[in-house]
Amino acid sequence: MKLFATLSLQQRVFLFGGTLVLTVILVLWLVVRPKYEASVIDERLTIVQQLQSYSMRNIDQKLEGWTNVARYVAWQASSHPSGLDLLLRQFMILNSDLVEIKLSSPSMNDELVSRNTDYEPVTFNVPDTDWLPSKIDTTIQTAQVHLRGRGLNLAVLRKHFSFRNIQLVVTVVADAKAVIQSLANLPLGDEYSASIVGPRGVVFSNHSPFVPPRMKETTDNISRLQTVFFKGNKWRVITAGFHSANFWMVIALPEALIVKPVRNLFLYSTLVVAALTSLVLVFGWFVARQISKPVSLVVEDVEKLSALDFTHPVRTPRLPELQQVGKTIETMRQSLERYQRINVEKIIFEEWKNRFLMSYSEDMIAIADSSGRFVFVNDRFSAFLRELDPAESITHKSRLISHPHIAKIKESLRSEKSGSLVVRLVQSELKIADEAGKPVHFSLHDVAISKENEDLGSMLIFHDLTNEREIDRMKTDMINIIVHELRSPLSGILGFATLMFEDKTLMPAERTEYLGLIVDKSHDLNRLVNRFLDIQRLESGAANFIKEEVDLSSTLRTLIESQKALLLKKSLIANFVDNDSPVIITAVPELMREAFVNLLTNAVKYGDPDRTIDIVLTRSNENVIFSITDYGYGIAPEDQTKVFTKFFRGISNPKAAQQIGTGLGLAHVKEIVAYHKGSIRLESNPELGCRFTIVLPRSSESRHEG
Repeated sequence: MKLFATLSLQQRVFLFGGTLVLTVILVLWLVVRPKYEASVIDERLTIVQQLQSYSMRNIDQKLEGWTNVARYVAWQASSHPSGLDLLLRQFMILNSDLVEIKLSSPSMNDELVSRNTDYEPVTFNVPDTDWLPSKIDTTIQTAQVHLRGRGLNLAVLRKHFSFRNIQLVVTVVADAKAVIQSLANLPLGDEYSASIVGPRGVVFSNHSPFVPPRMKETTDNISRLQTVFFKGNKWRVITAGFHSANFWMVIALPEALIVKPVRNLFLYSTLVVAALTSLVLVFGWFVARQISKPVSLVVEDVEKLSALDFTHPVRTPRLPELQQVGKTIETMRQSLERYQRINVEKIIFEEWKNRFLMSYSEDMIAIADSSGRFVFVNDRFSAFLRELDPAESITHKSRLISHPHIAKIKESLRSEKSGSLVVRLVQSELKIADEAGKPVHFSLHDVAISKENEDLGSMLIFHDLTNEREIDRMKTDMINIIVHELRSPLSGILGFATLMFEDKTLMPAERTEYLGLIVDKSHDLNRLVNRFLDIQRLESGAANFIKEEVDLSSTLRTLIESQKALLLKKSLIANFVDNDSPVIITAVPELMREAFVNLLTNAVKYGDPDRTIDIVLTRSNENVIFSITDYGYGIAPEDQTKVFTKFFRGISNPKAAQQIGTGLGLAHVKEIVAYHKGSIRLESNPELGCRFTIVLPRSSESRHEG
């Protein structure tokens, strides 16, 4: 471990890479390869056994056919000797591989021979020791004859039988060329050995140098697998006996031939791994070099800092990822060098802690030295100084406080004494005009510390009050608007009630009329309050409504019909387009009706008579789109962003200003649409007047909202 700790990054890359590759190669050759070779050998020998079985089956069929010829000829000679000559000729015609069929009598020195004209007459002598009994018929004996001069391999079968006390012999001679070809043409490559072996040695062979083991006579036909060594090489030998004769087929393959593809595969894999490893090591060395060299430079500089030598500048690495590190360390060195000179180690920690906290403060914070020069400003304060005076950098406290764009509204001053230190706190409220001329309000806390009439420094904290002032203004405006809107129905109620109370001469009909007017004004007042409360509940999320399936098409047709009197009064036509099919969404029915009624009544009010109001309801895959175009007065561009604000009424157009309204309708519509996860937008120009478009989701789960 100690040795490893002393290695460089490049050396560790090479050591780790080399060890990993060596381990992979050893595992491949010592663990994976033997198992893979064994699997391939088993699979290959299984295929060889199948090929052997197929070849032996064909050879058995040949031997069985020749045996049946001998048996049939013997039977025919015993039972129907008169047609024997014709029978032999037929056999020769039907079996092209038969060379000769001979019926002979040793005692009478007489014979009947039928020969295949494609072969020249053959003469051979088989010793008695070479005859083997057939497994099909023990009265039939088989032998193999090789005529070297003519290149013929013959299979000879003979059957002894007696007829009328005369000893007869049937001899069948067949060409074994097909047997030799079946041995030589096995799809096992060029180095295999295939032989047919009898008790006295090899009968047929594919001329392989391999010498098959000697076989003992046995009656079973079981396929056997064994391993033998021949001329120093390991061979896999498969032996199986024929069903029709006392012969065995022996197939032998050198094990090196079987596993050669496996070894070539592993050798190739090893070379590929080695090549890839070499590339990775070279690349790793290059990358490590690119990292370690700049790191070593930084380490050298940091070692000087660790020795409390802050006089040497830290070199900036050329590696982009380390440049910021170098710059940061250089900043640290400069700070440490400064603090080393004044030997205030505790202040180092405190200053950096305070700077960190002040940098992420929401307020604008600056620290000035005894001369009033800024020695620290956080990001927000720095941006504020640039906006205040982009042309010239403000670096001094007095220049900031006396800047012409800053107006001081009010100020308070107090002082406290802490030991030998005097803390003076000046609290001010400032107003500054931004680029658009809109006033921005700040509170300023100016904390200055002095000792024995000597200024030590100060800290300025600017807190933005703009939002607070805007909220106060909006609250005041809202209260004024609410009071104004409530005054009209209250004045009417009070006026008619006072008249009924003081005027004793009123007729019953007049009192009834005044009571009706009081009730109407009360309803107006109640609707105004309820609408305001509904908007507040929707905005706060405290609304409690049940959604259900609503047919918007049917709802709109009903609403248009209910407003027919209002439309006729101004000679208006409501043109409704919805493709005459239901448009179903999941919504709160009463809220949908309120939203549509608000938009329709606005379209009627804010425009001249004799117009057509276009109402279109369409649907897409996911949304339902409702639009209403009034072709009326329209809304001024400067008012279009405010129309959905509570109590706002655009009065830029004199005709629109004459219409009575509370300024809550469109605000209510906006909150209803938002409650249903939809959106609403406004288009306004002289040609359209106003077009409001609502987009709502087509369907959602019906649920209780609270």
